[in-house]
Amino acid sequence: MTGLNGSRRLIFGRLVINLKLNCNIKEVTVTQTALGRALNLSPARINQLIDLDVVIRDEKDTSGGVFLFDSVKNYFLSKKAAKEDADLFKEKAIHERVKRQISELKLAREEGRLYEATTVEAVMIEQLVGLRTHLLSLGAKLGAQLEGKSRAEIASVIDREVEERLSELSEYKPELFMNEEQRGTASSDAETRAQAD
Repeated sequence: MTGLNGSRRLIFGRLVINLKLNCNIKEVTVTQTALGRALNLSPARINQLIDLDVVIRDEKDTSGGVFLFDSVKNYFLSKKAAKEDADLFKEKAIHERVKRQISELKLAREEGRLYEATTVEAVMIEQLVGLRTHLLSLGAKLGAQLEGKSRAEIASVIDREVEERLSELSEYKPELFMNEEQRGTASSDAETRAQAD
């Protein structure tokens, strides 16, 4: 085929070889089909890209030709922008997920379903130290009471005392694990519920 200014174009299947162009490269037009083949796009996709002003149609060309340079440039720029938009969308989704998780944690904390680790640690240490003190004092407390008793009676008294101390630990009180701010919120919530009743 003969092109502008006598240049020749050879077509071998999908391979197009332009031998020489002596014109403004921005004014070179190709058919929509040729552009679709070169970019591996269907005719329908080329038409979509024309509607989106990515592929630029030559209004002077009555056969529907498109500007090669601007169309290819716009196509690759739009692909790059689409990838960046996808990456931005992914980042926004991650950000929103983290914000939701933070909100859920704050709500759980305000409702008394989540406690700070330092508060839990302090309460547990206090309770275990108290238990240790009580258990270590059992010998002095029970020594005189158990003198002269049978083994069964001694075991029963010791078991009762140990179970009594352990039952103190088993009584779950959420207020123990709340910090000052949570206690204030919990007491105001309790007042609101009492007024509603």
